[in-house]
Amino acid sequence: MILFVTFVILFLILVNAFYVAAEFAAVSVRRNMVREMAENGSRVAVHLLKILENTKELDRYIAACQFGITISSLVLGAYGQVELAAYLFPLFERFGGMDSVMANSAAALVVLIGLTVFQVILGELMPKSLALQFPKQAALYTYYPMRWTLAFFAWFIDFLNGSGLLLLKLFRLPPGGHQHIHSQQEINMLLDESHQGGMLEEDEHERLHSALSLAERTVEQIMIPRFQLVCLDVDATQEDILNMIADRPHTHIPVYEGNRESVIGMLHIKDMVAAYAEKGILPPLRSMLRQVPCVMEMQTVEMLMARLREDRAKEAFVLDEYGKFVGLVTLERLLGEMVGDIDEEFIRSGEKVENLPDGSVRIPGMMRAHKAECLVPFLMNGATTVGGCVIKHMSCIPKDGDRLIIAGRVLVVEKMDHNRVSSILLLPPERKENEFAMESGVDA
Repeated sequence: MILFVTFVILFLILVNAFYVAAEFAAVSVRRNMVREMAENGSRVAVHLLKILENTKELDRYIAACQFGITISSLVLGAYGQVELAAYLFPLFERFGGMDSVMANSAAALVVLIGLTVFQVILGELMPKSLALQFPKQAALYTYYPMRWTLAFFAWFIDFLNGSGLLLLKLFRLPPGGHQHIHSQQEINMLLDESHQGGMLEEDEHERLHSALSLAERTVEQIMIPRFQLVCLDVDATQEDILNMIADRPHTHIPVYEGNRESVIGMLHIKDMVAAYAEKGILPPLRSMLRQVPCVMEMQTVEMLMARLREDRAKEAFVLDEYGKFVGLVTLERLLGEMVGDIDEEFIRSGEKVENLPDGSVRIPGMMRAHKAECLVPFLMNGATTVGGCVIKHMSCIPKDGDRLIIAGRVLVVEKMDHNRVSSILLLPPERKENEFAMESGVDA
């Protein structure tokens, strides 16, 4: 008799484990993996995909799993109490010196604890772990039994689902489905976990993070500043134009009128060459200019890309709130923000981080702050560039050799270019002692 009771209890625990595995597999399996199997001819995958892609059907599927878990747990508890307690009751009464009431309570408590432990381990934790580790296989293997459950208990499952939705409506709560759309923050967390688990290389991780955060950045954060651009005066002589073209590798040059803050168009070298080949002389510079769309520096990159698509343009002039020309943004620049540094004709050399022999790190002052965050996270304070972060911390225009201590690390202003920080040095931790430093007032 005890063997039969043990068999029934183990069977009920396995039933519970089956429904737990089916539930976790259904909510964790990737639809694209099931879709791929369906396209390769798997009939089970075809049927399963219909459920996964339909929120209402998926809710019914999960409800069937929860129904099976609940019923098997209730039957297990009731059956175990009746059958197992009957074996333990006389033992507690005879050897424990208890009266019948106390012995019955002790037997019921021991059975409850024992069944709970076995059910949690064998019926909950193990199937959940297996379903999360092998979601595709678990979802496919549990499909047909789940289909029979849905068919047999369809009326009752629909009644339970309808009752739940009615209660949500009474409390004016939105009915939540089991399909989850990940937010950007959750996607970033998934990327971090994949990187830490070895699924993503460092450069892949950085590229994906950059691509996700790009749309939220402003044009000011990614533009090429005006001082880095080679610009041409509209009144320049032919000799000046030819000399500039000969000395520079650029294929197109911004043209201004009066001063560099008043840009009027873009000169494409091929247009000038074509005009010269046709007429034998260079026509007036103004006649060769192409109009370029203008965007505001405070606009988001998402708005910028929409404008470039609308105008079918590859570049745009960036203006400040006063309408002054402050920079240029190009498709190459956008691509570089997503995939890393690329050879872009407007970017000057010497804008990369250098590891020096003494352990110091040279960081360009005009390097974008978000790109240097992994090196100097303690320096970030909302400024667009590394040099801007230094100036903001020091609350003044620094001089060559000025030092800044933040979070126990020493930063040295290596070189200034007029009022702009050209480069800084991040000293190794062992070199910070006994150094004269100008405190920033921030000790993060």
